[in-house]
Amino acid sequence: MRSDGVPNVHALAKDQVRQALTAAKNGKHWGWQEVSELLTELGIDQTANNLTTKQSRGAFKAADFLLLLRSMGVTQLDLSQLEIPGLAPATRKVEANKKARLTKP
Repeated sequence: MRSDGVPNVHALAKDQVRQALTAAKNGKHWGWQEVSELLTELGIDQTANNLTTKQSRGAFKAADFLLLLRSMGVTQLDLSQLEIPGLAPATRKVEANKKARLTKP
């Protein structure tokens, strides 16, 4: 939660990253050591400790996140579980602004 009472959507997304990676690891009964070994086989150097730190922070780059999930057998990612407070009104506002720009002479 931000100081203005609005939920921190970035923190919510980081939580989703942590949850998705934990579920993928648990599904294979793997630890970060096995994930690290697999990545090494793919030519990507990441130690188990480094992966643990990144997961605890939810600080994976998008490409790394997708690579990790896919390497652990995940073929689908359900983003509907990522609730973003205020998304619907923000989207409506952006669409209205776009329409206004397009209809100006």
